[in-house]
Amino acid sequence: MIGFWLILIALAFATVMALILPLTRRYDKIPARVDYDLAVYRDQLKDIARDVARGTLDEEQAAAARIEIERRMLA
Repeated sequence: MIGFWLILIALAFATVMALILPLTRRYDKIPARVDYDLAVYRDQLKDIARDVARGTLDEEQAAAARIEIERRMLA
């Protein structure tokens, strides 16, 4: 009977710790939104080059897409 209570207490403690530990974590460096956006735009430019190489985009469409992405990067 005592073993049951010890297991129950251990499970309750593990549950509480699993809920509390993520809340006590410190996030020292959170990347700025601008850095994230620039990384996404760079990936999009790479995707355009890949699409042109595969033939799914022609040069005119690729140029228009590049201009739009570069405009967003400047903004």
